[in-house]
Amino acid sequence: NCNSSFPLLLHFHPLKQKAPSPSSALQTVHKVPPRCPEYGECCYFVSEDGSVEEGEKSYYSFPGPENIVKAGIQGLCGLGLGYRDKFVFEMAGKCCGQSGKDWLLQLKGAEYEEAHRLLTQQYGIGKKVADCVCLFGLHHIGAFPVDTHVKQILEDHYPRGFPLKRYEGCAGIFQQYMFYVKVNRLRGAGGV
Repeated sequence: NCNSSFPLLLHFHPLKQKAPSPSSALQTVHKVPPRCPEYGECCYFVSEDGSVEEGEKSYYSFPGPENIVKAGIQGLCGLGLGYRDKFVFEMAGKCCGQSGKDWLLQLKGAEYEEAHRLLTQQYGIGKKVADCVCLFGLHHIGAFPVDTHVKQILEDHYPRGFPLKRYEGCAGIFQQYMFYVKVNRLRGAGGV
């Protein structure tokens, strides 16, 4: 239910989680679909009565790595990715072909620490983005991404440190609740 008053723990495909935070990821993803006809595959609109329609209401899939590489850096420039376009392009190249499929399978099958290590070895992926991919793309709910919102929460409410050990294995769920509450309070105050 999109109108729920509770946060939803998003579960992205690992390739699609290459934005700095879930909030930014959603904002970026909403900008991409109009451009995806050039790079993604047509996914027809299914109306409430179950009929399939094509035309203005058709949607396009998120482009696969091969299509992103084919688009090149120039093709990515207009998608609103900013400085991240080169990171997305490099990661798409990493995920192409059989070696890319093998790497993704290794990533998907890895425990959190190994997945985090595999990710941070890649161009443009630091600790926070690796934690976001682990939490939202690989569903390692023990991952605890720290963006500016979460950092401020930790400084304001946990000056002696957040008890990660206490929430080991599910800290990412707590992170999402903290993020959700903070962002919704900002929205209510006219921010974000």
